Amino acid sequence: MVIRRPGRAPRQRGGSTLPVLFAVFFGGIVLLFDVVIAVQLHRGADAGARFVPVPATVTASEIETTTSHGNRGGTTTTYTAHVEYRYEFAGVTHTADTVSYVEWGTSDPERAERIVAAHPIGAQVTAFVDPDDPARAVLEPGTEHFPFLVLLFLVPFHCVPAIALLARRHGRSRADAATLVANLVAFDDGTRAVLRPLPTAPALIFVIALTGLSFLATFVVAFTWGFGAGAGDVLQVIGGLAVASALFAAWWRRRAQAPARHTLVDGETRRILVGGLRSGEAAAELDWQDVQAITAESRSVGTAGGRAVERHRVRALTTVGESVDLLGFLGPSGAGDALADWLRARLGRTAVGARSTTT
Repeated sequence: MVIRRPGRAPRQRGGSTLPVLFAVFFGGIVLLFDVVIAVQLHRGADAGARFVPVPATVTASEIETTTSHGNRGGTTTTYTAHVEYRYEFAGVTHTADTVSYVEWGTSDPERAERIVAAHPIGAQVTAFVDPDDPARAVLEPGTEHFPFLVLLFLVPFHCVPAIALLARRHGRSRADAATLVANLVAFDDGTRAVLRPLPTAPALIFVIALTGLSFLATFVVAFTWGFGAGAGDVLQVIGGLAVASALFAAWWRRRAQAPARHTLVDGETRRILVGGLRSGEAAAELDWQDVQAITAESRSVGTAGGRAVERHRVRALTTVGESVDLLGFLGPSGAGDALADWLRARLGRTAVGARSTTT
């Protein structure tokens, strides 16, 4: 059976602006980090391409430590290599202390110790000088020393604003009981109607999956390669995570739209079939005349966008006392009763019981 929609319910406008404000604020902070990283990579690449090598002498070499105190009394120590060197360019003597334009202090002293050991006081080294500004010099030009693991670490933070915006958009389809019920009807030709749970937007599933996978991958890569992971390795990991997230989102959508999760209300045969719309083997099959009551049970599960969210389950009670689940879904208060009313009207008997419970 081909399932199609006769048309979408009107999109709800408005809604809480908090997700938008949060996305803008949080996204702005992440964008600031992006700019800092982009500037560092550009300066490193520019130094590798333009700067001129000249002899230099190390005049100071030590490890600088910075200790910060956490809210719970813990401390974190950051280690940074500080190397000063003197060089001459165009007959003028200069002093500089830049080791690399892409150098970051870390809680692991290994990198700082290695730099200091390679540049003892009095050592003759090569400095790379900006010919346009001889006061600028660097010992390690290029970007190969940049901790590209940071790019993977930032992926979940890029996803957070997207989750906020997509979740807000997704919530509009569940904004009120009438809108939700209209969206639960996947097909309706006046005689037959198909109900199915409202699926989560694939884009939202993709971003959520990418957030979780990239968070876990950051620890795996850090444990496997450390901060020495190259740009190619990190980009391959990010690409693989994106593909895996896309496949998961596609699987999730296919699962959500599986006919086994659909309910057919057939006015021609006057039957209700739960699941098995393609296989021909329904999980449950009811004659309209055997339905004694349509009930809705609702249970609070929290709030979203300032609105209460409940888990609804609509059931049919038969004349022999059996209870058959017709559809379960999440939605605002009253959505279960609204769908139960829709089914009662569909069966054409207002006498069909109107019992609902809320917990």
